[in-house]
Amino acid sequence: MRFRVVQKSGREGVAGRRDGETWRVLFADETGFPGFPDDFVRGGASGIEAAGAAISKARRSPTSQRSLACRPSARRGRFSASD
Repeated sequence: MRFRVVQKSGREGVAGRRDGETWRVLFADETGFPGFPDDFVRGGASGIEAAGAAISKARRSPTSQRSLACRPSARRGRFSASD
């Protein structure tokens, strides 16, 4: 699954999609929001899989991906080998 941090109308969230599928979006204020990529990557493979499962259940993006502003994926700085 591919992930993007997005923003629309002042709301931040995460969009995800599997190859060939429509983007799905969960915003931070919605039930089931898995956190941002730097949050779920810290959970390793199981954290990434859980985030993918949560986003897969979200509604399809009601607007084109172009109308969603993409934000930096890492919200707490760069990852290092010690993280």
